[in-house]
Order: sequence, then C-alpha cells, then structure tokens
Amino acid sequence: MKKNLTFLLLFCGFVANASTSITTSIVSGHWTLSGSPYLIHNDITVAYGDSLIIDAGVHVLFQGYYGIYVPGKLIAIGDSASPINFDVQDTTGWHLDPYISGAGGWAGINFSITSTGSEFRYVNVQHLKSSGISFSSNMVTTSCNFSNNKESGVSFSSSDYSIGFEMAGWNFFNNHDSISYLIYANNATGGAANIHNCNINNNSLVFVSSLVLTHGPVRFSENNVYQNGNISDSGANFILQLNGSYSEITHNKIYNNILKKTAPIVVYSGNVDINANYICNNQTLDSGNCGLNYGGGGIFLYGLSLDTGAYNYVVRNNIIANNYCAYVGGGIYDVSGNAKIINNTIVNNKSPLGCGIYIDFVPTIHIKNNIFYGNTNVGATYLSSQDIDGRCNTLSPIELSFDHNWIGHSYHQAVNFQPGSLIYYLSDTTLNQVGTTPSLIAPTATANVTESALTANFGLIPTSACIDHGTNFGFSGPVDYANNNRVIGSSIDIGAYEYGAVPFLQNNIITGNSAMSVYPNPAVNVLFVSTNEPNGQISIMDITGKEVGNKKVISTLTCMDIHNLPGGTYFAIWNNGTGEKAVQKLVVE
Repeated sequence: MKKNLTFLLLFCGFVANASTSITTSIVSGHWTLSGSPYLIHNDITVAYGDSLIIDAGVHVLFQGYYGIYVPGKLIAIGDSASPINFDVQDTTGWHLDPYISGAGGWAGINFSITSTGSEFRYVNVQHLKSSGISFSSNMVTTSCNFSNNKESGVSFSSSDYSIGFEMAGWNFFNNHDSISYLIYANNATGGAANIHNCNINNNSLVFVSSLVLTHGPVRFSENNVYQNGNISDSGANFILQLNGSYSEITHNKIYNNILKKTAPIVVYSGNVDINANYICNNQTLDSGNCGLNYGGGGIFLYGLSLDTGAYNYVVRNNIIANNYCAYVGGGIYDVSGNAKIINNTIVNNKSPLGCGIYIDFVPTIHIKNNIFYGNTNVGATYLSSQDIDGRCNTLSPIELSFDHNWIGHSYHQAVNFQPGSLIYYLSDTTLNQVGTTPSLIAPTATANVTESALTANFGLIPTSACIDHGTNFGFSGPVDYANNNRVIGSSIDIGAYEYGAVPFLQNNIITGNSAMSVYPNPAVNVLFVSTNEPNGQISIMDITGKEVGNKKVISTLTCMDIHNLPGGTYFAIWNNGTGEKAVQKLVVE
C-alpha cells in the first residue's frame, strides 16, 4: 500500500510539473491544465476553419518574441479563481526601448475578421512589447487583466457596420511607455465599440497619445480611470480621445491623472455626449502657450474648423471639481466646438484663465443650469472667481447663451471676454442666480487640486437657490448625475443633482399628478392623501429613503398623523398594490 501511494504521489508531481512545447506553426485542438505550461517556440497560427480551446488555469509562455494569429477560432475561457495566463518565459531586456528590441516581451494576439465565435474571458496578459491584442470580429471580451506591457495595447478595428466589439470588466494597470494607445477603437467606418466597467489605473506612460483612442462610434461607460500619467517626461497627452461619429462618455470616474498638455477627456470631432461623469483632481502641467490644440483641466473640446465649428458636443450632468490646468480652462476648454454645457456642477477648479470654462473661437455655445462655485484664477489680480473667460475674432464671432446658471457674481464679473470680442447673445444673462453660496451639502473647501473631491457631496440642501431655478429649455435629460428623476418641482434644478430626487422611486412610477394628491402642503400635524383607487398603502419617506410612517389605504381619502415628524422635506408614496407607485414631495413644518 505504501509503495502504491508513493507511486501516486510521484505521478501527481509529474503531472503538476508537465509542460508542452509548441514548435509547429499551425495549432488547433485543446490545451488542458495537465499539459500546462505551453511553451511557444515560434509564431503560431490558428488556421481558418480550425479552432483552439484553452482551459482555465493554463499558462502560455512564449520563449521569444513570437505571436498568435487567429484567422480561425480561439476560445480562451478562464475563471476568476483560475485565469488563463499569457506571458513570456524570459523578461531579460524588458528595459530596452521597444523599437530597438523585442527582448523581454512577446508579440501579441491578432484576431482576424474571420475569427467570429472566438472568446476571450478571464485572461491575464503580461509583457507584451511593441505589439498588442487586436480584435476585428464580433466579440465580447470580459474580465481580463492587461498589465506590465510596454508600447502595446488592445485594439478593435473593423470596416463592417455589422461587427461590434465589447470590452467589459478589464483591468489595465502598470503598463509603460505606450506611444499611441492603450485601448484603440479604430472603427471609423465600421461597427460600434462598447467599453464599460473597466479599471484603468497606474499606467506610467511617456509620449502617449492616449490611453483610450477612438475613431468611430463608441460607448465608454462606468469605467474608473485614475492615477495615470508621468510627469518625469512629456507625460500623457490624453486619457480619452474621441474622433469620428456619435459617441457617449457616461457614468465614468476620471480622477487623479497627471497630464502634460491636455485635459483627461479630449474630443476632436463627431457628435459626442459627455454625461454624468465624475471628473476631479486631474492636473495638466504645461504652462506654456500650447496653441489651439492643448489645454483644459477636465474636458477639452475641439472643432476642426475655426470658422464653422462643424461638430456638436453635449456636456451635461457632470461633476467637474478640483482640476488644475497650468494653461487655460480649469474645468473645460472649448476651441471652436459647438457645445451645449448644461446642468453641470463645476466647482473649485483652477487655472490662469477660464478657471471654470475657457472659450476660444467657438461659433455657438449654450451654457445653462450650471453651478460655478469656488473656481480660482491662478495669479489673477482681479476677481479670483471669474469663472468664464474667452476670445473670438471678426471671422468667428461667438453666439452665446448664458442663463439660469448659479454664479458668485453678476454676469459681467463672472464672465470675461478679451477686448474686441464679438459676441451675439442668444439669451438674457440677467436670468442667472447670483449669490455667495449655492448651498451644497459638503463640497470641497478649497480649489486645491490635492483636496479630494471623491469624498465630497455636491448635492443641494433644502435652502439652495439652485432648486427649481433652472430652465427646461435645452433639457439635460430625464435623470440627474445620480440617475435620479428630473424634474421634481416646478422646474429643473441648477447643477448636476436634482434636489429631492430619490433613487428608491426609479421604477414603475405613475406619471402625472392625477393619481395622488397631498394636502395641506406644507403640512402640520395632519396630512390628507387623496388617491384615485381605494387600495394599497401610503408611505412617508425622508430624503434618504428611510420610511418614517405608513398607513393602509381603504378609501380614496386617507388621513395620516404626522405630528411626530421633524420639520423638513419628505415624500408621500402611494403603492397601489399592483407594483405601481405615485409620489408627491411633501414639506412638514
């Protein structure tokens, strides 16, 4: 028995340490954990009509600067506990310039347009050099780690509108010296790219064009992009650069990136919707006159034609806070891009000119329903909170609407254009709300780029002059930054947040006011609730979503005792028993 056990242990040890050498140029079949690691001694191809399946936990180790070419089908599916690993056996020479030598790296994976049916999930990719992962067919790629790669990235390229690419849940970290891109969607004449729920962080990039570069329709959503850049050299020029047709940048957090010449979000062309992003604590360090191609601490908008502003951009419902630009445009810099800048909270940004927004040769720009607060002009001898600066010339006069914003001073104190600027006003600038504070819950205290805006709260308190003082013209959409309902009250609120919007009421809301009414409002001690059906339940909730009272509905008129409720804002919610709800805002005195 002891002899057999010894034999089994030896056998198991042999299997655990087994390896498989790949020396042929054409591969197919099934790579299993028992044959791992697979040692790649040359370039390999999965031929058209063939397939290669790689099991979870398998290690693929390249013995030199070799790559994989996939006209056929590659199915690499790991799992969270046992990812598939692609790496190089010997990293010696990793420090060398990638253009000088491929030493210390491998040459990537190239999926062709015929690779439909391939899968790439839970895969770790390390030590690529000068070549990356290229996708050209319909694919959904999920939960991969892309780290410690040099001058390489992940790209999608297609000229076929029926082909789309989805990248979900990837982690990009500790990549170095990328000269052109980390993620590249080169689909200007092809299908759309969907990049979402990814983390892009701590990439030390020198002479980089962008971390994410797109030419074509793309949706970039719910990603975290932070702590990228390198100030020891030229630094990263862009974090996210868009060129081409309609794109969306929505619900991302982009923060603590250090750049050299431009804002983290750069838009060069197309129709682009920048919606509900948290853009904070980013730095753009070049203080020289970079011309019309560089600038902005948070967002840079660029139109290719200075005279016509051929492209249209929408910037709405964003938190843009505590960014710094050493040139112009602490929050936003717009050069000749027709833009609607609506319902943003632009707070505590800093730059020498245009500490909130700098406008340069823009044909038409609408600035409405924004909060401008605490933005600071670096070294200015005039008002430290002059939020908007701009210039134009006789060839490209600016058509400007600036109304229903919250500003700390009158329009002509908060907004400044260079002498000789020709401006055609499209709205009444006296319709802005002017005050000493917009009454935010817990904003950042200073315009210091090192004061974290991530832990701040830029929502409105009940006494804010921003409540119900926006304009519904140029409406910023059905929901606010936090995905809560607009409009609550008589008009849309100023800023990224709608006061009183409650996330627990987002589903199955009965529209209109005919289903339920509450009175008196404001109420003291007693509340009457009228419903159009004698069934269901009335709940009273505070603004955090906590239920503070309820009563069963047995008649179309329900009387509720509210004498124990402290004064404040509440919501009366009627659930009619079929899953639908009606809601009315309630003030208790």
